Amino acid sequence: MMYTTHSKLKTITLFMVIFLVIPAISFTNEDQTKPMSPKNVIQYSCKDIMKLDENTRVLAVTFLHGYNLGKKGTTKFNRAKLSDASYKFVDYCKDHPKERALSAIGRIVK
Repeated sequence: MMYTTHSKLKTITLFMVIFLVIPAISFTNEDQTKPMSPKNVIQYSCKDIMKLDENTRVLAVTFLHGYNLGKKGTTKFNRAKLSDASYKFVDYCKDHPKERALSAIGRIVK
C-alpha cells in the first residue's frame, strides 16, 4: 500500500504530538496544587486518569492509544474507532477505578 506524502506528514505529526507534547503534560492530583510524583505509564490506574480535568484526560487517553499502538508495533489506526474506544474507556474506568489504565485500554482496543 502506498502512502501519499500528505498521509505520511499526518502520521508523523500525530506521533510527534503523542510522543513529544503529551509526555510534557503533568498529571496532577485532586487538589490540583501538588503534582503527582513521576510514574511509569504502566502505574496509572483508571482512577488516576478519571481524576484529571477533561482536557488533560483527553490528552492522557490519546497518549494511551498511541502507547498501545506502539506496543502492537503498528502505526495504522482508524480515527472513528479510536474515538469510540475513548468513550468506552471512560465508561469502563468509571466502573473499574482500580484497574491499570493500560490494561483497560488494551481490553477495549483489540
